[in-house]
Amino acid sequence: MDWDTLTKDAILGGKIHILQEKSGYRFSLDAVLLPNFTDCSPNSMVADLGTGAGVIPLILASLHPTARIFGVEIQESLAALALRNVQENNLEKQITIIQHDFKTLPIPGLPSKVDRVLSNPPYRRLGSGKVNPQSQKAVARHEIMANLQDVAQTAARLLGKGGHFAAVYPATRLADLIYALKENYLEPKRLRMVHSDTASPARLVLVEAIKDAGPQITVERPLYIYEDGETYTEEVRAMLYPL
Repeated sequence: MDWDTLTKDAILGGKIHILQEKSGYRFSLDAVLLPNFTDCSPNSMVADLGTGAGVIPLILASLHPTARIFGVEIQESLAALALRNVQENNLEKQITIIQHDFKTLPIPGLPSKVDRVLSNPPYRRLGSGKVNPQSQKAVARHEIMANLQDVAQTAARLLGKGGHFAAVYPATRLADLIYALKENYLEPKRLRMVHSDTASPARLVLVEAIKDAGPQITVERPLYIYEDGETYTEEVRAMLYPL
């Protein structure tokens, strides 16, 4: 990797610094929403499937200092970048980055069972739009190396009964997400729709499922990103700039 092509960006009010490719895949607000939707018990073992540059583990570590977090990433360049981000933030004792195809178990260095699995899966089916020629972006956004079914299947295999899985996904594909979860014995238990503002339809959905649980889901109040199209709502500002 050419380290001269990176930018260094502060998030969480400067608590965390993220190195990102100038022209490669760059994280979005989705990666902030998901860790804030996840409530880890003390000393939880957590796996992030498709961790990219390691943003979700870094935010999760800030929110839950006793969690032990593993980020799994298939792309060599992104795994190297995630490792460097962990080192830059002095979180080597809490976060482990593993370069591996998560569809192939066991994953070296990852416990055979974890308490929680998170994922911000590729959103777009192959053939559903123009594929970005920049490979990092293409793999992150399109179901090239892994699809929704792969994510749900791996999560189910990593979780024991009662284990939790959480994902952020386009609201337009909510039916696909719930189908994939239930097909893999991951019962959706919490759902929160994410809207740009009060006048807009849902753009994203946050879903938490529990392995081998009974059917009953809580639909939480909507999350709005903007107050007036430009200013973040108080709730989102608290995520981005915690005290």
